[in-house]
Amino acid sequence: MRSWWGWGDLERAISPDRAARVASRIAGALGVAPDVLTGPVPWRDVQIPDSKLVIPAWLRDIAISDPYERLSHCYGKSYVELIDGFYGRFLSVPDLVLYPKSPAEVSACLEWASGRSLTVVPYGGGSSVTGGINPAGAESTSGLVSLDTSKMNSLIEIDVVSQAAHMGAGVLGPQLERYVGEYGLTLRHYPQSFEYSSLGGWIVTRSAGHFATGRTRIDDYVESSSMTTPVGSFSSRRLPGDGAGPDRNGFVIGSEGTFGVMTSAWIRLQRRPEFKCSATVRFPQFRFAVDAVRDVVQSGLRPSNLRLLDENEAMVAASTNTPGSILMVGFESNWGPASSLLDSALSIILRADATLISRTDSDDPSDGDAGQSTASADPSAAWRSSFLEAPYVRDAMIGHGILMETFETAVVWAELPELIDQVMEGVREQLRRLSVPGWVSTRLTHAYPDGAAPYFTVIAKVSKGSEISQWRSIKDVASRVIVESGGTITHHHAVGRDHASGFESQTDPLFLAGLQALKEHFDPSGMMNPGVLMTRAGQQP
Repeated sequence: MRSWWGWGDLERAISPDRAARVASRIAGALGVAPDVLTGPVPWRDVQIPDSKLVIPAWLRDIAISDPYERLSHCYGKSYVELIDGFYGRFLSVPDLVLYPKSPAEVSACLEWASGRSLTVVPYGGGSSVTGGINPAGAESTSGLVSLDTSKMNSLIEIDVVSQAAHMGAGVLGPQLERYVGEYGLTLRHYPQSFEYSSLGGWIVTRSAGHFATGRTRIDDYVESSSMTTPVGSFSSRRLPGDGAGPDRNGFVIGSEGTFGVMTSAWIRLQRRPEFKCSATVRFPQFRFAVDAVRDVVQSGLRPSNLRLLDENEAMVAASTNTPGSILMVGFESNWGPASSLLDSALSIILRADATLISRTDSDDPSDGDAGQSTASADPSAAWRSSFLEAPYVRDAMIGHGILMETFETAVVWAELPELIDQVMEGVREQLRRLSVPGWVSTRLTHAYPDGAAPYFTVIAKVSKGSEISQWRSIKDVASRVIVESGGTITHHHAVGRDHASGFESQTDPLFLAGLQALKEHFDPSGMMNPGVLMTRAGQQP
């Protein structure tokens, strides 16, 4: 059963005993005591208003006004939403949840909602971490509808020759991979939200997958796309490349539900990799490791994994007590052994003052992911486990008064060291101003020939009842420093509502005016997901 307030499945939540141990360890490192555990308000005890809407007869097959459905579609998984959900404060609860099964039904739903001056929020998997699916008071007073795309989840068509598939936008990650896996193909796009996010959600939020270089952004996988808006529907043509005018797919990618509802997409696939190898390296100083990452990607090598953890991140997430930064590098191939590629990367990486901790080669396809490792104590294994479990740990810490929050960006190499220093110092100074014990760490999640994506983690002991104000104070400083230092407000978390002001700050006013004009063209009444992307877009009376 999915959690009504937190991440994922209730059955996989961290146990109270383990949560208490983790909280005690974190609080001890911060020099404070954790709060006594409190639990979230049970969903049956949450007070939500009655629905304002009566379901018309023709909508009864796809509309639900059940309290649990309405509650579970109210929030995504941003920190503010988690805190509000934990304490039973559910604001802007949908009056109805609609489950259209086809683009025609989506069109009918939008026409019905438009005729009644309702607000419509598209819903994929509900995993937004930037306030992307709750209007937060910007909805119409006439009513709010959550349009859930999960029934549009089929494999519509597959083109094995071109290695592409036509999918409904509501298909979740695991289901998508099962569909194409039957043909020996894979998308291999694995955001941290993979289990609980949809293809359409990835596309409209410009998701970036787990892989560090090469084809990792969802932008690279979209061959064509289809969207239904309040004034009609459109699709782009399937093409391997296109020089005819502005990119039609680019209009859909990153639109975050502000123009319409994405209904399907053709996506580019690949054969499953058969050969894999990886290594873990320790650097005495983070800056030397940053230089090594840059040298690798600028050499033309494209490792699937090239993730760098600073010393604090390595200690917390990779369970290592040895000082230094950790670099994890890996290659995979579906055409032949990858070990020579790893050899080339290590010849670059080890030119610096670095130590090889472990290496695993699996160039025999029959070995699967096992291979032969040169070391038994590999921090990368601990980091992988921590990465997958992190959202559940974050939720469990809320009851102990511990904030665990992340924010990310991307910037060119020339400006990367200064940006990292400014963000780290800005957050530390804000923690001191708030008298909040905490620390901040960083890692590089994605690397490009011209820049990288640093990712920051803040862990702090916040005051119960002041969690949101203290979070906002820290978040505002980090966001301001990121934009002022030349970075983007988001590399892969999306804009949503949390980053809308940052998006506007980094975007030329003339372009924003053009974007607003597009919004008014495709969504004249401002009914679609108001407040996302642009703070002034789509406000309804």
